[in-house]
Amino acid sequence: MKNCFKKYFLIQFFLFYIGMPLLQAQTDSISNPAIDKVISVVNSVEQASNYIDELSPDSIASLPIGMIKKIGEARYVIAIDSVNFKPTGAYFNAYAAIDFPGSDKKLAFEAVNIKFNPKGVVGGNQARLMLVSQHLIRINNIVSLRVLPDGKNFVEWDCNGFKAISLKGEFIFNKGKLKADKSQTGSDSLVRATFEIYTSDIHDFIAQVNITPFTIDGLEDWSFNVKNATVDMSELHNAQNMIFPAGYNNPNMVTPQMWTGFYLKDLKVKLPTQISKAGKRTEIEVHNLLIDNMGVTGLFQINNLMTMNEGSMSGWGFSVEELGVGFVCNQLNSGHLKGKVHIPVFDSAQALVYNANIYYNPQNKNTDYNFIINTANNLEFKVASAKIDLYNTSVLSISQQNGLFKPKAVLNGKISFTNSKFDSKGGYLTFQSLTVETQSPYITNGIFTLHTSVNQTRAANYPISIADITFGIDMGAPILGFSVTLNVADNPQTGFSMGTKIRLKGKVETSIQTFTGDNPITVTKTNYKFDKVVVDGISLKIKTSVLDLEGLIVFRDNDPVYGDGFYGQVLFSIENVIPEKAALYACYGAKENYRYYYYGASIPCNLPLGSIPIAITKLVGGVYNHMRPQYTSQQHYVAAAAGVSSTTNTPMTYVPDQAYGFGFKAGVGFIYYPSEKTANGDVMLEVSFTSSGGLNTVNLSGDVFIMAERSERAKAPIKGNIVIQYDALNKVFDANASITVNAYNAVTGTGTTKIHIEPAYWYVAVGKPSTPVTVNILNLVNATSYFMVGSLIEPAQAPPPEVNSILGQSGITSVRNQSQLQSGAGFCTGAKIYSNINKQFDLDFFKVYGGFNFGVGFDMMMMNYGKDAYCSGSGSKVGMNGWLASGSMYLYMQGSVGVSGNIKFLPDCNCESNWCYCSDFNIKIFDGGVAAIVSGKMPKPLFLSGQFGCYYNILGKISGNFNYDYSYGEDCNIVN
Repeated sequence: MKNCFKKYFLIQFFLFYIGMPLLQAQTDSISNPAIDKVISVVNSVEQASNYIDELSPDSIASLPIGMIKKIGEARYVIAIDSVNFKPTGAYFNAYAAIDFPGSDKKLAFEAVNIKFNPKGVVGGNQARLMLVSQHLIRINNIVSLRVLPDGKNFVEWDCNGFKAISLKGEFIFNKGKLKADKSQTGSDSLVRATFEIYTSDIHDFIAQVNITPFTIDGLEDWSFNVKNATVDMSELHNAQNMIFPAGYNNPNMVTPQMWTGFYLKDLKVKLPTQISKAGKRTEIEVHNLLIDNMGVTGLFQINNLMTMNEGSMSGWGFSVEELGVGFVCNQLNSGHLKGKVHIPVFDSAQALVYNANIYYNPQNKNTDYNFIINTANNLEFKVASAKIDLYNTSVLSISQQNGLFKPKAVLNGKISFTNSKFDSKGGYLTFQSLTVETQSPYITNGIFTLHTSVNQTRAANYPISIADITFGIDMGAPILGFSVTLNVADNPQTGFSMGTKIRLKGKVETSIQTFTGDNPITVTKTNYKFDKVVVDGISLKIKTSVLDLEGLIVFRDNDPVYGDGFYGQVLFSIENVIPEKAALYACYGAKENYRYYYYGASIPCNLPLGSIPIAITKLVGGVYNHMRPQYTSQQHYVAAAAGVSSTTNTPMTYVPDQAYGFGFKAGVGFIYYPSEKTANGDVMLEVSFTSSGGLNTVNLSGDVFIMAERSERAKAPIKGNIVIQYDALNKVFDANASITVNAYNAVTGTGTTKIHIEPAYWYVAVGKPSTPVTVNILNLVNATSYFMVGSLIEPAQAPPPEVNSILGQSGITSVRNQSQLQSGAGFCTGAKIYSNINKQFDLDFFKVYGGFNFGVGFDMMMMNYGKDAYCSGSGSKVGMNGWLASGSMYLYMQGSVGVSGNIKFLPDCNCESNWCYCSDFNIKIFDGGVAAIVSGKMPKPLFLSGQFGCYYNILGKISGNFNYDYSYGEDCNIVN
């Protein structure tokens, strides 16, 4: 600031005799902290508009004074408010309060005792305005700024005013949004972005930053290490070569240049352990992510991330050939994986292609994955030395445990045999729900069905047939068994045939593999191999002109379940005597220190029940000792009476158990004989006793079918079933009833009723919030409901997303008074009705489209407080005869209408037809919705409170929304 004070003695005289009293008065009036003082001095200059163009002896007639400079749209004021004379010279103080962009806060700078003489200010740096104190400025809900008075933060100026500002500091991110990656930063949990900038216009603030390695709240298994980043606080420009993520939309921006935040040009992302190479979290290079007032946003995709040998799903090899991830507003909102996975039951050279969605699960606050496998053909099934074709209903489900994927494959498909000694000749086995897991017993489920072909299966040139398909686990290894029947007669329709039971056994080989690195793990890899063929049991078949007989004997030799014994079955029919198949069963054996047996029969008949219009069509029964049912579901209890399978009620459904004594079971199939289509069904009763002769269990179960004949049961418009079980030893009564309605696709619905009673608790539920009674009418309106009383009552379900999207409220009040529910003095009920309509009307060159949806629902509890219950303080009786309803309800309605199409113009030289479509349009005319949630009590007292919300958008020009709380009536404390 040379030559600012050439008339030194004139300035001394003026300041000493005129200026000092004014300065002293001003100084005495200031008693605020350092920052407030600077802002106060600058404000006083601005309020008085006491500005000078240049600092000179003639320009400081009165203090405080200021020099103002406008850069762009911003003003910078340097204020001077005091002068002090000392034996060593003259000194003055200067101040600046500078707005920080994106905030309503100011940065305060000052310089005291600036020495000057006739040649100007003495010394360059001593005239700088230094930051007076630490500043902590909140920029938005994501980040705050902190700068320190460490000599790096100052303002430079001269006789003409402001020149430049130097800032060095850090942006501190809200740890509720971003968290420091402690594996790289130690114990500090704050994410910081340090910067240093020297600029003539702070409102064009763009600077490089160094950002702490961080994770996103709720997604701690994704770690971000930034290599090249820029902070952009300018609303005039963006960082050089900045690229916004595809589809990025910030509602606060009018133009892209107005964007402010942190542009992460280059960074490395450390992936979760599940999708990393075994033993070490994989790190990938990513570009063009943003951090702004909405959080972290960005998209990236990586190809060929890892090979089959590098990835491990708890022992199953898998590859990642493509990884795509999208973060929006600090949340993982999109992601996918593509690759291959090897299921050990198949040949090691074969793998299934998978696709997986990646999403954030708010319930467990983890990253979750939804895997889908593509079907494949001509796979080698090593367990049974066969060929496999998979159906597209096969599912690969993945859970997570200890930082690894834990897969489970549920496979559906077919098996064919093309061995030189055993050729199925086009026949095949279909399998359903073949379940393969990563831990013993590895294969846990599977249902097999035989499909034969015109070209019979052959063995050594004799035609054979396959039946009685079974699948299971034997000593931890998979086993596939079936009966093979050899026809030794020339005529396949008559004569004698025999067969045997064949089991194809597999074995499981395991190996331990250890991976070292920053995440060392030990993985047990499994490998399935074909082991051996086991033949046991014989079968026979006799077919003559009047007799049709089939028999089977299965031998047990040191069987882990049945011990030593045999099982026999005979199915037969006699023309004109027993035209339908009858069955006799027998099982006898010994285990350790006890013997067991089962004898039963299934006889078709036609027995009218006198005056009752009901006829019995089948009798099923049997007795057993030291055996228990292997299955307990309703479908197994009644399938025999229904005639679904000739083997459902055989001793094979029972297993030896010394704790069970004598027992019997009996069942009937019935029809309404004036018209079988009116009603028919099946019921089964079973009673078992303990080994000491006491009552053990009683089971009654059955099916009923309405408006369908027996052959049409699968498509019956109305069908239901009931299962009643009583456990005498534990004093547990349990009854389940269900009904399914499908009245010619016009009215459909399902419902269940459950009654459960035991010493500790009881409840009755006609539907539940999670599984309500449902009705659908013409695919237009849906309704659900439930009723519950007793113990262990479910809470209310959250309202649908449509309510939350309008109100921002995701729950409703769930009123549950367990003592009254337990005593039967109250019950819970709820219902909802919802529908949606979408229509489109096509006209000449445009179409009108629209949609509407609505819903209403409630959850309430009716409580009986007694006829004498009253409101405290008023004496008013409560409810109706003491019954009072408490709970919540919600409703929502949303609708929109628009028009779209093409405007046609006359043809031009580039048109090939008579008309050209030169302009498209799509105009949303109206979009709006309302929602409400209300909680309260009724009828006396009548008290309602809740929230109402609404949004609207008309032609994209008029839009808005509003929410308000409301209440009606008065609540009271109930005295009873």
